[in-house]
Amino acid sequence: MGAYSRRQADKYASPDWRDRPVIVCDPNPFTRRLTLDMLRTAGAQRLSGSQHASSALWALKQSKAPILVADGRNADITQMVRKLRRLAGHQKQAPTVLIAGHVKAADVQHARDIGVDAIAARPLAPQTLFDRLDEIVARPRSFIDAPRYSGPDRRANRPADGEFKRQADVEAGLVSALTAARAEARAVIFERLRMRDPLAARVGRSLERFLEDQKELTDYSREIIALHRATLGKLVDHGDGDDATRLEIVTGLERLVSRRAA
Repeated sequence: MGAYSRRQADKYASPDWRDRPVIVCDPNPFTRRLTLDMLRTAGAQRLSGSQHASSALWALKQSKAPILVADGRNADITQMVRKLRRLAGHQKQAPTVLIAGHVKAADVQHARDIGVDAIAARPLAPQTLFDRLDEIVARPRSFIDAPRYSGPDRRANRPADGEFKRQADVEAGLVSALTAARAEARAVIFERLRMRDPLAARVGRSLERFLEDQKELTDYSREIIALHRATLGKLVDHGDGDDATRLEIVTGLERLVSRRAA
């Protein structure tokens, strides 16, 4: 797993979101206009509105140090945020606020899983939106760029360094690297089932089965772990649907691991 801070985008970014381009993605013309008016009243000058996720993603690609404010009612918003986090340029680190109605704990978790920085509930008070923007721009989290996840560090109060989620425990001698890798496999299964993505959960099960027979973490087993992480990245890039392409990616992984284990 890789991680890096937002320093790579600092040369483009102002600590005041009002000085940066803000793209508002909302399928409803009325609430989209209200949100744009809120931001304009607060002093934002470089504003653009998009009805569709595809046009918002295009606008993000064309901007320097953009900010995204997206309404959760847009059916394509999940995939759009994931595509944003996989871009090659600095735009992938764009601070993102998701606006949603009747926010539950599951909504917050889902927003974190797809790479959203903050969530604001409807009915939306202007100051609430401004506070979210102030927080994520002035005090950004470290940015994680890995096959399994790309986006702001979901662990708000902990550094994200290390190959495994529990790397600090490994270095402290509390757990072995193999134990941490097995925990990672179980986490993949749990996270992907919770996100209703059984194909991605199969990748976690494949890794879990492989690690069951390992006595220690060798260079070979690290290679297999990296292969599973890369496969998860491909699945994310191909969206959430249980389509033929994603199925082929998973079955190809399972066949390859089976041949190598033989």
